Amino acid sequence: ESEAKDAAGENDGTVHGNVEFTDDGGAAFPGGSSLANYISLPDTLKVTDKMTFSFWAYCDNSADTETTPQHKMHNTFCIGSGKKIGGNEGTKAAHHFSIYAGKNGNELAVDAGPDGWGTGLEGVSVEGYKKQEWSLVTVVVDGKKATIYQDGVKKDSGDIGITLTEAWNASPEERYILLGNNCYAYNGD
Repeated sequence: ESEAKDAAGENDGTVHGNVEFTDDGGAAFPGGSSLANYISLPDTLKVTDKMTFSFWAYCDNSADTETTPQHKMHNTFCIGSGKKIGGNEGTKAAHHFSIYAGKNGNELAVDAGPDGWGTGLEGVSVEGYKKQEWSLVTVVVDGKKATIYQDGVKKDSGDIGITLTEAWNASPEERYILLGNNCYAYNGD
């Protein structure tokens, strides 16, 4: 494990697995299985029901050629609590919120739910994400409503299964904020 420095100097993360940092300050995640190559952020960050997440995404892997649905996901961010995710057994089923760039190969998506890996999820998904092209992905969350923007253009909005604070507070002793291959991530190779 090594440190991922926060440019603002306030919330350094921890690198797990094989994450490389680019000359321009970005992070490159090589793919792999769930919870293999990711950055965890401090569980002391303030989480509210009104938050905006924005990042540049560039996907260049084979996950969209997979035939198993969960292997087609390019998970980029998740927040929640409970450790029963990605095959892990914890004390409580994970309550989480996830953002995907490249779900099913060509979608931007947001899912949230209270029942752990792959069940009870509700979210928003839009087609038009292209592999091997940079996209500015922005998701605005207000309660149980999420709005997806791609390159500054509103794509869609809709309901998500739980609020961010419901995800964050379901199991406070098992909180997580993850970038890269995290709770739903197969992400190809």
